Amino acid sequence: MVDAGQKLLWEEFQGVVELTERERCKDAWWNEVGDQLRIGGLSDDNINYLHGKPVEGCQLSAEERVSRRRVITGPDDPRLHLPRFQEAPLIVANNDAKYQVNKLRAKKYARDAGTQLRWSPAKDVASSETLQAQVCDKDRKIKWLQYHDKDTANLMGMLPLAIGMPVTFTEHIDRSDKQLLRGTRGFVHSWVWPKSQKQPSIVYVKVEDATWQLDGVDEPGVYPITPIRQTWHLDKGRKVKMLKIKRTQLPLAPAFAMTARTSQGKTLRAVLLDLQVDKKVNPTIGHVASTRVHSREDVLILRPFADFLFRRGLQSQGPALLLQKLRGEAIDWAAVREARNPCATCKECQQVWSLEYYSHEQWELVRANKEGMCKACKDGPGAKRRKVERREKFECFGCNTIKIAEAFPRAQLVQERADTMRHCLKCLQVQRAQMQCCRCLGTKAQPEFEPQMVTMPTSGVLCRACQEELRQQKNKQWSGCFKCQACSKMFLNTVAKGKDRARHCLNCASRDQRKDGELTCRGKDCKRKFTAPPSAEGKRQRYCPDCRRR
Repeated sequence: MVDAGQKLLWEEFQGVVELTERERCKDAWWNEVGDQLRIGGLSDDNINYLHGKPVEGCQLSAEERVSRRRVITGPDDPRLHLPRFQEAPLIVANNDAKYQVNKLRAKKYARDAGTQLRWSPAKDVASSETLQAQVCDKDRKIKWLQYHDKDTANLMGMLPLAIGMPVTFTEHIDRSDKQLLRGTRGFVHSWVWPKSQKQPSIVYVKVEDATWQLDGVDEPGVYPITPIRQTWHLDKGRKVKMLKIKRTQLPLAPAFAMTARTSQGKTLRAVLLDLQVDKKVNPTIGHVASTRVHSREDVLILRPFADFLFRRGLQSQGPALLLQKLRGEAIDWAAVREARNPCATCKECQQVWSLEYYSHEQWELVRANKEGMCKACKDGPGAKRRKVERREKFECFGCNTIKIAEAFPRAQLVQERADTMRHCLKCLQVQRAQMQCCRCLGTKAQPEFEPQMVTMPTSGVLCRACQEELRQQKNKQWSGCFKCQACSKMFLNTVAKGKDRARHCLNCASRDQRKDGELTCRGKDCKRKFTAPPSAEGKRQRYCPDCRRR
């Protein structure tokens, strides 16, 4: 089924219409910011404009610069008191934040409006399987009420209600011509709340801009909402879910906050944004959230955000590749495969093998621009491919391609300006056919440098002649240079990590840390990592099991 869907999407489309004209927002500068957020390339100038910082060489008027400052100055920023921002939803990255913001802003709404805030707690009933597997006492049920609604079948644990408070439907209520679907916005009109009950029996919600009117109701757009029962699971992460909880609650939620995903497709009068997100969050959240409005004047960013969050490039090339395919543009599929699974030539058999055909140690040599040996040549023809844990992806600013971390030298990933200067190994090998030594200032061909110098930032490159000259001198005469304690090569202090005699170059300093109980084989041609219990005398094993059998 998956293969059929991929084939349909990538190969069997007969026609595509690409929309290029912007209808929602006509603000040219704000569209530029949105485009940069979409590709993860927010410029220095726009970051400074958004934060109200000076921009070098700026020739804009003072009024224009003020209008581009969208990060608020603090809680007393007068823009927060404008009517449209008083009711504007806050767009956040995840449901935990949305759940808490909704409850806090509901309290503030009731306090500012001078109306009573009442809480409708959900009623949770555990199944027999759940009662057998877990303790379901009062404390545990109170904890369940703190879960956000996406974990509990879209029903809030504690639902705040106040007359006039904006709310949204969390389930489809009426699919007829009234179109009361999930996400529809309205206001609490009134309710029927028996004194003996903790939940209201009916909440009347007035839907925005509705023209229909129910029989027996005096106003148009007023619809009765009653509690519903839904099933959620404590073990939702399991393949076969067993621990059921039946929850009874009103299918409503305050409309003060939403996730960026929920906001997709909406056009909002005004929004509040929180862009200080975790680095694991997809940076396109900024594009989705910022493009819900008509202009920059309809957006406020609630706090400063880190520069690197929206300068990491595209985290996935799939949509961009699909768009290229649908446009009929030529795609270098070999480069795409290389980005996902980098390859290198084995120094022994001279065959090109992908990442999984090299041991970890040998691939580290490849990443440092040295020659590596494939597993078949090193361990014999029966050697199995190793399982590679896919790690974080980065954009290469040389070929503008998103690649896995193993395609980059470690020095390129940990340098000071990695967010704007990193290059993959393939690009470095091509671009640095000639390099300038930072000590003698001579421009020389690549063979005049150690292989790992190709991977270093340009501010830390030394030619072979300068390295040899430094080795002949005493340590105290190594002014501005140091010897890496791992690879024993000479480098400039600009690429040093550590202090005094424990300094390492950027490649060696950023290698993976040794795991608990992990040992390195002392075999001359092995050096592989292995784990083994201590011997009967309490001594550590010096050689891996394969070397001991030889």
